[in-house]
Amino acid sequence: MNNDRRNYQRLSIVDVPVLLCLDDSEIEGHVSNISELGIGVSVDKDVDLTKLNIEIDSDIKVVFCDEVFYGDCKDKFVIMCDCTVKHVETVNNNLFLGGTIDDEDFRNYYKKQELVSC
Repeated sequence: MNNDRRNYQRLSIVDVPVLLCLDDSEIEGHVSNISELGIGVSVDKDVDLTKLNIEIDSDIKVVFCDEVFYGDCKDKFVIMCDCTVKHVETVNNNLFLGGTIDDEDFRNYYKKQELVSC
């Protein structure tokens, strides 16, 4: 039995820095996974978590760049979109969050990543 509530595939992403823009601050992290409808982010350890106010259903801006290589070609993606936070977890003073994204550029990025991961 599958205990995952998601009905869509998540792809692991490695070493892609991301900037999360909150109402009054910006924090750096790394994209940990993506799906057609969302993103998982781990926040860098040196961020002061006591100053962050990230709640479920809050909206944050997600900004990152990545290149996807396939055959002799590559596509560069610059993603700047809104994310609605659906999961926030702190483990060993590390913050992990997940959220939903409804953005065409992000979906195109996911589809290209899905294509090359096969």
